[in-house]
Amino acid sequence: MIATAAALTDAQRSAVAHAEGPLLIIAGAGTGKTRVLVERYRRLRQEGVPAEQILLLTFTEKAAREVLDRVEQEDYLPAGERFVLTYHAFAQRFLQEEGWLCGIPKAFHIVSEVRKWELMRDVLLELRPPHLFHAQRPYERIGELLKLVERAKQELVSPVEFRTWADANARLDDPVLAAQREAALVYGEYQDRLLAEERLDFDDTIYFSVQLLTQEPSVAARQSRRFTHLMVDEFQDTNFAQSRLLELLAGTERNLCVVGDDDQSIYKFRGASVANLRRFHAVFPDTAVIRLEDNYRSRGPILRAAGRLISEDPDRLEKKPRRPTPSPTLSKPRSTKGGTDRTRSPFCCGPMRTCTTSRGHCSARASPTRSAVGAASINSRRSRIAWPTCVGLTALTTPSA
Repeated sequence: MIATAAALTDAQRSAVAHAEGPLLIIAGAGTGKTRVLVERYRRLRQEGVPAEQILLLTFTEKAAREVLDRVEQEDYLPAGERFVLTYHAFAQRFLQEEGWLCGIPKAFHIVSEVRKWELMRDVLLELRPPHLFHAQRPYERIGELLKLVERAKQELVSPVEFRTWADANARLDDPVLAAQREAALVYGEYQDRLLAEERLDFDDTIYFSVQLLTQEPSVAARQSRRFTHLMVDEFQDTNFAQSRLLELLAGTERNLCVVGDDDQSIYKFRGASVANLRRFHAVFPDTAVIRLEDNYRSRGPILRAAGRLISEDPDRLEKKPRRPTPSPTLSKPRSTKGGTDRTRSPFCCGPMRTCTTSRGHCSARASPTRSAVGAASINSRRSRIAWPTCVGLTALTTPSA
């Protein structure tokens, strides 16, 4: 079971207890944001919300597996199916169920990177756009065009919209604008060939999900009734299309909780936009904002140095990372003659060893007697003895018996 609420900080308890409406949790690294999400999940389950109505989205498959493992360990109530997924995994499942309404083949497959390259090559060889194709270097623009198509989908720009924009500038005699008009044609042809093969890329799954939810209000209403509570981790790593998907899924109830930190937004090269954090306020003006500022991962000097450095960002969201205040219920370590707070640790190996518990690490040193007989004792017992370990000591390695 999960630890009691008394072990949470005031800010964490507020985030867990928030009942209805949009919630933005600004949480820095090491502030216990994953635990808050798991605690919120457990609270909803204890209040009678079925697991099938809770959707928790993360940015990577690794993070989704870790969160799902913690949820399954700490939520002891029976559940039919848990929806702890990445954005693309959820969108793929959604399109397999509802995608036929917007012309998506029900048996579509995710295209490989190699096949994407081959499709773009075939398009260029057929169209031969003068500003994008060079006969002696026919493949040098393939990577750039694939990146352009990827960004267009992440910004919800369809081939038709791209071409309409490009045609509006057709009268201007500019080689850059001419190349953009040609890129619009390439984008449309590439997408047609992709769908003809019943294939989608990862960005297509989000793009078509948003298009379907926008064009079919009944589908959006059905999905919002299906998932009454949404939670999102690493919100600062989302792009515009993913952010728009969340808004449509939230529906009229708007029980959407997002966790993000603009200081950790490092995936701009993948299309992530930290502006989504500020845009969240515009979309949900009545959103509640909770800041998790107690950092359990780094020491005070590191936090102060990092704070001084990142504070130079004028667009940074306000927060002050700090070390958590020690609990007054903890017993104070006793002192020795040397003036260092030390006490006997049950994890230390051998007599005459002490640990500096006030600093949380071991400062144990073996006595001379132990040092003298240690090698002989280890060689005689070899690996049949499972030696206890102590943080800060070099691991003992012995040959196998």
